[in-house]
Amino acid sequence: MKGRIRKVDEVAEGVRRIVVDIHLKADPGQFVMVWVPGVGEAPFSVSDIENGLQLVVALRGSVTRKIFSMSEGDVLPVRGPYGKGFTLVKGTVALVGGGYGLAPFPLLSKRLKDLDSHITLLLGFKGSKNYIDPQKVGILADDFIVATEDGSVGFKGLVTEILEDLSGYDMVYACGPERMAVELLRIVNPSKVEISVERLMRCGIGVCGSCVLDPLGLRVCSDGPVFRGDVLLRIEDFGRFWRGWDGRKEEIR
Repeated sequence: MKGRIRKVDEVAEGVRRIVVDIHLKADPGQFVMVWVPGVGEAPFSVSDIENGLQLVVALRGSVTRKIFSMSEGDVLPVRGPYGKGFTLVKGTVALVGGGYGLAPFPLLSKRLKDLDSHITLLLGFKGSKNYIDPQKVGILADDFIVATEDGSVGFKGLVTEILEDLSGYDMVYACGPERMAVELLRIVNPSKVEISVERLMRCGIGVCGSCVLDPLGLRVCSDGPVFRGDVLLRIEDFGRFWRGWDGRKEEIR
């Protein structure tokens, strides 16, 4: 499907919120593949589907560089949504995000609010230049705590340092750097954690094997991208290795 870019907002240094005139149904945590003709394809979390498809795009490679050169009115080809999303739980929940990892939280928070869940939002960033105001991307929360590594916004330190005791939460949802997620699994009961995993994806539908996680052989695009914490603890690659375009593993830094 194709849609025209309706709105572009700069929400942080090197991060933009893009609304495309495409209307689709999606579960929180699912993703779409965005195709840039002549450049390539890349996966993006579905941030929201209200009044068009909302994406949070960070400038990282050739596909996002081309997207950043686009303006309102330009056409963006999209396919999807794909993958397995978050399990919606009614109760007391926490959303933990690092940097632009908050991308799936707008739609997730709205669906949780539909269930009258109480949401605590905990976000971590490097500094004020990287800080994304959750209201600007449409995240709903009852409580909000932010941490920055340089202390320029909120608590000085890592977001994992403000997690303290999350044992009383019915579910903890997370998306962001894997080292953050690994630390989260040391703090919280893994069976009460769901994490959206980012990996390089070529096809997005479970055919090519570019996003396979060893040793279980799970495919991030079709078996995920959302996995329960106790499953991720059985994945040797999680928090350690990333597959490059040639399929070889590279150490996560």
